[in-house]
Amino acid sequence: MLDSSTLTFKHFTDPRVESNPGFIEGLSGPLMLATDKSGRKYIIKHACFHNAANELVASWLGYKIGAPTPHAYLLRPSEKFPSMYGVAIQFIDGLKPMDPSHLTDQMQHDITAQFALNLLIDTDDKIQMSEAGGRIYSMDFSEAFYVSDTMMLKAFLFNEDAGKAWADNKLDAFCGYIGRMNFDTAREYAQQLNMDPEKMMSAMITVAKKVLEITDEEIDALAEELSKMYPEGY
Repeated sequence: MLDSSTLTFKHFTDPRVESNPGFIEGLSGPLMLATDKSGRKYIIKHACFHNAANELVASWLGYKIGAPTPHAYLLRPSEKFPSMYGVAIQFIDGLKPMDPSHLTDQMQHDITAQFALNLLIDTDDKIQMSEAGGRIYSMDFSEAFYVSDTMMLKAFLFNEDAGKAWADNKLDAFCGYIGRMNFDTAREYAQQLNMDPEKMMSAMITVAKKVLEITDEEIDALAEELSKMYPEGY
């Protein structure tokens, strides 16, 4: 968790404002750009209660399975930044649109891992991938895990039992999705990127199976970090 009192903040303009006529802001609401004393920069999301948890867990999972993602940190509130549910997402310099006609073997591996990651978390938004330093990054995981609104957290804040009931419903729905999920969509992705469909599907499954290597201790550490901001049941 980062201490917001050590950061300086200013408004951040989403690049899509320039590329998409009529675009004002994404589902995460207004964004900010924060800078620490060493010059590191972070994109700040704070308008929606669920964003911080989703961004943190998806970034953590991407690291565990080898899908390059910006690091995410929960943000401790302060007088400078009073939001109770802020998340600081690593700002990666030099990001540019991915060029499908010039993909190295490393880039193709990264793309495969990104599709696997976004399928595993059921991203409820367009998959966003960009290139930087010869790697392909995926980002924006605010709407995922079947948690894309603020109602579950509000239920917890109102009543613990009500929150647990809401969470159980969300978890059951997500587990149902995982049970039905397959990697057949790899064929569609591969055709768009001039990659071999069967090879891509096999590679996505290999990446996805890396979740089986995550230990209980690692999951406990993640849960402990989340509990600094959210109710334990959440």
